[in-house]
Amino acid sequence: MPKIVLTYGLTAFILLLTSFFVNGSLDIAMHDTYVAIAQAHIIIAVALLFVLFTLTTWGMNKISRSLSPILNWLHYGLTTICLITIIALTNKLTSHPTTHKDYNVLNQFEEYESSMAMNEWLALIFVIFILSQVLFLMNMIRAFIVKRKSL
Repeated sequence: MPKIVLTYGLTAFILLLTSFFVNGSLDIAMHDTYVAIAQAHIIIAVALLFVLFTLTTWGMNKISRSLSPILNWLHYGLTTICLITIIALTNKLTSHPTTHKDYNVLNQFEEYESSMAMNEWLALIFVIFILSQVLFLMNMIRAFIVKRKSL
């Protein structure tokens, strides 16, 4: 069994365990709708994505199709780095307590500007995260085009 299968599986397991210990949410304002998604749900969804990668990679190994190790590790690295960065940025966005005496319009404006800049970074990292999933699809297509590996 390739090491990448174990890596994907262990990452999924660690993410599922981690989801029990996080709190907070990602607040998204889209057009005229306000969406709040719990961080635990985001982490569980990504853990299930890693389970899918584990099962797919294992299945490709079982039917004697070889996935490119370089594309596998590049996909895993980009996905993991983007995931960690997204979680860190959402924690930073949601952890800015203000007391009543600190409240004034200038502070509110500065917080708004910094959260908008962080949202832009979050959107860019999310796009990279989505594009890194294309690497996995390209690797799958490549495995079916290339000849079977010898047994």
